[in-house]
Amino acid sequence: MAGTLRKYKNGWQGQVYIGVNALTGREIRKAKHFAHPHTRQGRTDARKAFDAWAQTLNHVELLGGGGKPITVNDMLDQWIAANTPRWTAKTLDDNTSKATWWVRPHIGHMLISEVTGHQLDMMYVHLQERGGRKSKNYPKGKPLSGTTALSAHTMLVSAFRQAVKWKHITASPTDDATAPKKNRSKIVPPTEKQIAALVEHATKTPMNAALFWMALSTGARRSQLLG
Repeated sequence: MAGTLRKYKNGWQGQVYIGVNALTGREIRKAKHFAHPHTRQGRTDARKAFDAWAQTLNHVELLGGGGKPITVNDMLDQWIAANTPRWTAKTLDDNTSKATWWVRPHIGHMLISEVTGHQLDMMYVHLQERGGRKSKNYPKGKPLSGTTALSAHTMLVSAFRQAVKWKHITASPTDDATAPKKNRSKIVPPTEKQIAALVEHATKTPMNAALFWMALSTGARRSQLLG
């Protein structure tokens, strides 16, 4: 993050460039005074304090078109609206559902400047422990798969990166988050006895026999076999 440190009355003054106000188009800068003496050691101490302060400004909310700080809910609304014209109906429905069920209830109320990678990681853990709908068997919420949590992460990566492009924030918290691991189903191939029984049954219908033989010999997916 761009910033300067210079001598000032009774110490040093640090100034950091934050971004651009989406409402006025003007640059936003923040300044802070550091009470350290005008000595070599004083400058070193002031620089350390300045760097630590500047680090806290990595995620600073800028005013949106409505003149108010942007929340995660606002960001998702803007992201979905901007992409709706180029998405298919299914993609729109999928992303809207992900935002509604997996993200908004947990961090939707937060300012985008408040969201950290650690908070996103904790949200992914919650989703995998009890992020699904509540039921008699799961009174606290049904556990969701790692694949589902990864899907939520992928959506947030896209939404936050768009927010960075729009200069709502200077960096995406998803860069500091860890993507959940995708669940991998263990494939259990049929035994020779099961294959023999399958082939014997399939030969009763010539068309089915051809499909079964092709599937067994090539390992093709069902969609590939059916064209």
